[in-house]
Amino acid sequence: MPRLAAVVATVLVASAAGFTINDKVYVDGQLFAESSGLDANQMCHEHKGTHSFKVCGCGVKLVA
Repeated sequence: MPRLAAVVATVLVASAAGFTINDKVYVDGQLFAESSGLDANQMCHEHKGTHSFKVCGCGVKLVA
C-alpha cells in the first residue's frame, strides 16, 4: 500500500466548554496550537510529509 505524501489533520473540540490551557496539538514534535489558539485551527489542515501527531488534554480530538 503506498504511503500518503500528505496527511490532513482535523482538530475537533470535544465539549461545549471549549479548549483549556491543557489542550495542545503537536505535529512532528513541534507545538502546532494550544489553548485558545486551537479555536482558529479547527477543521482540516494539510501537513506534508508528516507522520507524528501528539494530543494533550481532554478537550481535543485529532483525526488524521
